[in-house]
Amino acid sequence: MKFAPSSRFAQRLLLLCMLVIVFPVILLTGAEIFTRLLAPAAPSRLFLKEQLADGTKVFRANYLAAKRFFPGNLARKPLPEIFKEQKSAKTLRIFILGESAARGEFLADFSFARILQAVLQYKNPDRLVEVINTGIPAINSWVIGEFADEIVSYQPDLVIIYAGHNEFIGPFGPASIFRGNAGRAAARIGIMASSMHLIQLLKSDRLPESMNHGWKGLDMFSKNCIKSGDPRIDVCQNNWQQNLDGILHTLSKSSIKTIVCSVPVNERDCSPFNSIELAQKSEISVTRLKELFKEMKWKELREFYLSRQAELSEHALANWLYAHALLNLGDEEDSRKFFKKALQQDTFRVRALPSFNQISKELAEKHKAVFADIANAFSIAAEDGIIGEELIYDHVHLTATGHYLVANSIFSALVKNGLIESLGLAPEFADQKTSLNLLGFGYFDQIHNLKNIIAALSAPPFNRQFSNHFQLKRLNNKLQTIAEKTEAAQAIQSTTEALETFPEDFRIAARLAQVYLQTGQADVAKTYLDRSLKYNPFNIDAINNLGTLFYAAENIAEAERLFKYALKLAPNFADAQFNLGLCSTKERKIAQAVARYKEALEIEPGFAAAMRNLANIHFERKDFADAEKYYRQAFSSNPGDLNAVIGAGNACLAANNFENARRTFEIAASKFPDRPEGFFSLGLAHENFSQPAQAARFYLETLERFNHKPAADRIFNLIAAG
Repeated sequence: MKFAPSSRFAQRLLLLCMLVIVFPVILLTGAEIFTRLLAPAAPSRLFLKEQLADGTKVFRANYLAAKRFFPGNLARKPLPEIFKEQKSAKTLRIFILGESAARGEFLADFSFARILQAVLQYKNPDRLVEVINTGIPAINSWVIGEFADEIVSYQPDLVIIYAGHNEFIGPFGPASIFRGNAGRAAARIGIMASSMHLIQLLKSDRLPESMNHGWKGLDMFSKNCIKSGDPRIDVCQNNWQQNLDGILHTLSKSSIKTIVCSVPVNERDCSPFNSIELAQKSEISVTRLKELFKEMKWKELREFYLSRQAELSEHALANWLYAHALLNLGDEEDSRKFFKKALQQDTFRVRALPSFNQISKELAEKHKAVFADIANAFSIAAEDGIIGEELIYDHVHLTATGHYLVANSIFSALVKNGLIESLGLAPEFADQKTSLNLLGFGYFDQIHNLKNIIAALSAPPFNRQFSNHFQLKRLNNKLQTIAEKTEAAQAIQSTTEALETFPEDFRIAARLAQVYLQTGQADVAKTYLDRSLKYNPFNIDAINNLGTLFYAAENIAEAERLFKYALKLAPNFADAQFNLGLCSTKERKIAQAVARYKEALEIEPGFAAAMRNLANIHFERKDFADAEKYYRQAFSSNPGDLNAVIGAGNACLAANNFENARRTFEIAASKFPDRPEGFFSLGLAHENFSQPAQAARFYLETLERFNHKPAADRIFNLIAAG
């Protein structure tokens, strides 16, 4: 029987489809099934099922949930959330979907999620209120969509979406270093593939060369700038629209009440991170604007800008400086326009654009969700109607006042839209002071928060911002003022009162342990860590902290058990791996200690303390070349580590390399002019190489500047030696 040509073509086409599509799919499916049965990968869900000691079944946060979206171990961990599998009729369960701004960062224990939970629980004592915060740094709507698909099965009564800042730099964003600018089809395929056990097992934890320093926060993305008018802005905006549309469709299909928030940004006190390049003449004009800003010559600044507006109109920083001149001259309406213009022209796109908030509003209306206009609430509350550092301390992360305002605005949106009655809640919210008191927030917490903020703003990319110097000065002044009011007794009292109000809150118990630890009461701290772990035995930070207490008490066996348990829950927990290295060092198991420090560095390549400890071990072994290498790496990773740079100089001295030692100690003296170590070490270097006159000069300088007794002793030794 003969086949017609068209029939043979159809056969060949069918065979080709079988070879190219069907057979590979069958093989891949078979490999995936085989892998799941014989070598399953670590679970990638956001929450994992566990059982407490009393038999209660719970869901707890999976610390590896975001790993599949990031290379190596760069993914940040979720908060240690926990909730019961069986939801009682009296339970009100709320989920927060968002990024680092929703998480709360340094104020995670006082975020709007925690304020909502505390106030709602306080006002509704007959209910069990759960507010589960899924915010993770550096994720965006591509990842949040995956989380939304999962949480619908956990019976949420309400979902709050507070997101939009990371659309450009998060996974699949056009300015991302994580498979950026891939296109929607490629992104969807990538997300689907990342959930497969086969792909997860094949994925290497080794970072690309460009990321080999590990997690560096925003600075990792700072070279990926996008100018105004770039078509990638429209692509990113379209992705946000379609992803948010999909998230809201998923939630509405399950009849879950949803609030979509607009997200505010700091326009007044966060100068643009990066502006377009200008010709040399125009750059000189920008320099002049900066000088006039520093001199507070607002009229001159305005006139100078207007005289060069044609050449500076697209420059983000120039427009931000001009906006400040207008604001100080009383022209608030025009200043707002130019702050908005500066925001939109900032080529480092880490703040949500106004168009993203408009999309959120339109999609909330489309899906009959509640829209909470947080950005507008912030503008109303802000001085001069322009959002600044009193509400947002950097570019997007909220102050304690900012978190309260978000919580209060969300509650107001619930009241306005009639959801309070349907959720069975009391219609009153607490004021800010009461809300923060419920959580035990006091001067102790303010100081801790301010120190973290100052450290963050002192590092790239923030320290390259024009506004950075002025902001750090204000923050340091504020820190000094608050520090004068702080007493440990007050911190203990306020946190204890919060724990008495919410006796089963594992976060407050863990925080009270930290307060006692800082006052030197380790035994009491241990009691409260035990209490915290009773209610959440999966909190890796509490487990790790308890391990450090046992280590300090020289109960190395129990410390090791706790650190290993923390690593079982979170294999990418570098602190626990480092602490195991300390245990091995204490027991003089040096080879094991080296292996554990290197494991910590595999997880966090920028772990300066692990580098320094490795350097110490090599120094002790008289392997001075490797000791110097690790000391220098530690100093490069943490420029505030004086001991690392001194260690590098000492390694050079021990290796009889005087010139390298001298140059290294000079770095220490110049970088740390208020510390004696660099100057004293320069004296030692010259003395070791038989240059007593030069040594005496440095010893005398150290003695005069710091009243340094070891320097005086060295001078007397030199005199005694003639």
